[in-house]
Amino acid sequence: VHLSSRNARLEEKLSKALVKNRSMAKYYDQLLAKTRDAQERELEDIKSENRRLAQEVARSQGTNEQLARERSEREALSQELHFIRANTNAADSKRTEEYAITQSTMSAVQERLATSQAECAH
Repeated sequence: VHLSSRNARLEEKLSKALVKNRSMAKYYDQLLAKTRDAQERELEDIKSENRRLAQEVARSQGTNEQLARERSEREALSQELHFIRANTNAADSKRTEEYAITQSTMSAVQERLATSQAECAH
């Protein structure tokens, strides 16, 4: 009798432990399923973000190429402007020099004319 009552208590403990283990297993299965779902959603979000960023990179690549072309064009125009200014300055200097020579020649001619008129008047 003593042994069978001990067996009954052990079977009862074992039964309670099995119920508890099954309950914990069910809880952890549910938790694992929720975690998997969350990870799958997170993975989809990351993939979506990755696609969006790849598209932005592709768009910015086109923008970078356009900026490089415009920068090159601006540098060419800047060099052309510098060349035109240099030519204009050289032409202005030449005209200024020619003007000074003309003024000097004209002054000399006027002096000779005035001298010549003064001699004719006497």
